[in-house]
Amino acid sequence: MSHPEIIYAHRWGIGIVITLELLRYPLDWWRFGRGASYHALSAKLFEGSLLVAVSMIVMFDYAGPLLWISLFVGLLSELEGILISLVLPKWTHDVRSLKSAIDIRAGKAQ
Repeated sequence: MSHPEIIYAHRWGIGIVITLELLRYPLDWWRFGRGASYHALSAKLFEGSLLVAVSMIVMFDYAGPLLWISLFVGLLSELEGILISLVLPKWTHDVRSLKSAIDIRAGKAQ
């Protein structure tokens, strides 16, 4: 399968992850007046899984289940970012997870 065919076969997953990312920007600007910089662990996991999946596509023209797994991790990461933005009472940087955001809201952290 060639690169365009792989992208076409995964277009829905890619589109959903990109759409969720694009929805986060206006949400963050609406809530905090600036972009978020959470650096969540789920985002780092997404980054690593995407690196592996894209490397397999570029080097071997093979996506297998790796790209679907990466897109699923990306979906979870984007949803976590949206939830963090909704939970935090004010702009906060370096929020590692939704649990951390809940703790910050409850006054248990930072």
